[in-house]
Amino acid sequence: MKIAVITGASSGIGREFALLLDRLQCVNEIWLIARRQPNLESLAGRLQTKARILPYDLTENRYLADYKKLLAEQNAEVDFLINCAGFGKFGSVSSQNDSDIDDMIRLNVTATVMMCKYTLPYMLCGGKIINMSSVTGWVPLPYFNVYAATKAFVYHFSKSLGVETSRYGVSVTAVCPYWMNTEFIPIARDTRQGDAVNRFFLLYHPAPVAAQALADAVMGKTESLYGVAKWIRLAARTTPTGWSMKLWNHARKTKSSAYTPAGKLSAAEENYIISL
Repeated sequence: MKIAVITGASSGIGREFALLLDRLQCVNEIWLIARRQPNLESLAGRLQTKARILPYDLTENRYLADYKKLLAEQNAEVDFLINCAGFGKFGSVSSQNDSDIDDMIRLNVTATVMMCKYTLPYMLCGGKIINMSSVTGWVPLPYFNVYAATKAFVYHFSKSLGVETSRYGVSVTAVCPYWMNTEFIPIARDTRQGDAVNRFFLLYHPAPVAAQALADAVMGKTESLYGVAKWIRLAARTTPTGWSMKLWNHARKTKSSAYTPAGKLSAAEENYIISL
């Protein structure tokens, strides 16, 4: 029985991956992992594919241990591991809460690594690991420092892990999205200091980003870029780090109206997903 495991499944791109895999009917069961059980139950109710709800807080080691135990008990056969759980906070290191910094590192870094480690022995040949990195992982970003550093870790970890797992027929794809219209932004902006990003020049719906990532993973690509992320990747490779940080600081401080979530998928985005 083929299983897909998705962390951060209660909202955002994790939820979109679950809906996409359900539509494709390519696995027999989807394990939905996130803290908010009501959200997971609501999502499971929308799926035709059998869903297992796992209300885990992956910042806590006991839930990672529970996951490891469950894999063994079920003798699982995992075809997809999709690590979407994560969050960020704007602000200087000195202004952030100790707990926020600790949880960012635990969730974005430690949980990603341990989910990969525990799942790999149960992955089928041809299995695919999808890890959420970010365009922020390519350049040091003042006042988004810790989050960007965690995503740089995920990016390099995924690239090197893919070399290690290739001998078993398992591919690893680092997804590096630009800003997406999810809960991430209001959570990141919830800071006591005036260091939050004030303008988001472009927001993508998470659904086409997930569709592109899944298509790239199936093709065995080591990274997945959607939309403007491709141009940011080129700029990150060719622009001196000091300049990149100055541009980031300028954009961060540019005043604009408050963040307003975008609406539904556009027709172009819907057609794009269907075409993949």
